[in-house]
Amino acid sequence: MITELQTAKDVQTEYLEYREKNPKQSTSEFQCQVLTMANWPSYKIMKVNVPLQLESDFSHFKTFYEQKYQKRQLSICFSLGQATVQLKLSSKPKPHELVVSTLCMFILLLFNDSKVQSEGITV
Repeated sequence: MITELQTAKDVQTEYLEYREKNPKQSTSEFQCQVLTMANWPSYKIMKVNVPLQLESDFSHFKTFYEQKYQKRQLSICFSLGQATVQLKLSSKPKPHELVVSTLCMFILLLFNDSKVQSEGITV
């Protein structure tokens, strides 16, 4: 498992280099840790609609991974991830940072699109 974690760090480093060579427009910082299912407990993979704000990040990483490892299949386990979300309230000048699960971040981003809400959420 330790070797697996080092390999995941190497993939992340390679992705950052790929991202510099193939820039994309995004307002978020995106990191993804790839682990093989053979070495870790199995988790239920949920079908989740990724919010539009993050869809380009996930597709950009998926493109990188599929180019590098053509015979591997990438499945994203959203229940294991976490995100730091910056919450800007109109009543408070200073933004708040929340560390939440990936799924919770997706729900919070739905509120960001609300016409009634004047506050903003930044990932």
